[in-house]
Amino acid sequence: MIKKLQKRFVIMAVSAVAAVLILILGVVCIANYREIISDADKTMAMLEENNGNYPKFEEGKPKPGMSPEARFETRFFAVFLNKSGETISANTGSIAAVATDEAIEYAEEIYESGKNKGFLGVYRYSVSQTDKGAMVLFLDCSRSLDIFYRFLEASFAVSAVGIFGVFIIVLLLSKK
Repeated sequence: MIKKLQKRFVIMAVSAVAAVLILILGVVCIANYREIISDADKTMAMLEENNGNYPKFEEGKPKPGMSPEARFETRFFAVFLNKSGETISANTGSIAAVATDEAIEYAEEIYESGKNKGFLGVYRYSVSQTDKGAMVLFLDCSRSLDIFYRFLEASFAVSAVGIFGVFIIVLLLSKK
């Protein structure tokens, strides 16, 4: 009888700790992911305002909250389509990982899908209408996503170790 109660107590205590850790981890990871999307969308809005180009700031000074190096760190490309969805031009001058042909393929795929925002692999994309048709803008989010996934993995590993530690402590204390 006592062994049965002890077992139930250990299971309930460890389950409660696991539930709280998973909830905290979930909230932190969701907030982190939303911040990545928000930052990417802000950068893309700035690029859209400048017709798919990184703006030149007064005396080389960026907007408040932006690094002066942001212009050189931001990897993006844009493809311009006419109203019937045919490619007019592509700007791949700010990215080395994507050739012009690939950029055009990606843009046509997105344009045909009818979606306005989302991810295509590690690229956050946005479709905006122009007077000649549409601009499909892609922003490389690989660094941010890589950091997010590494944080997620580390968090789960630390949580698993913590839950196991709580299990051992509760198991030992429940025998007294």
